[in-house]
Amino acid sequence: MFGWFFKKETKKIEEETRKGFNSVKNDIESVGRWIKHLNTKDKQLFDAVGEIKQELSSIRDEIESLRVYLRVKKFLFLHY
Repeated sequence: MFGWFFKKETKKIEEETRKGFNSVKNDIESVGRWIKHLNTKDKQLFDAVGEIKQELSSIRDEIESLRVYLRVKKFLFLHY
């Protein structure tokens, strides 16, 4: 008589445990997807910053070239 009761209670505990582990599994999978998403966004931002740095470096080079050109132009204007 008590065997039937304990068997039913054991199955209930097993089912509850299975549900709990499935919930944990789903939560971990969700966290994994979120981490991948954030990693992708981080890489995109890193690439964008790299492009901006290259552009800024190019602009600095162009400004320096213009400065040199203007110095030469000024020198030639003053001496000829």
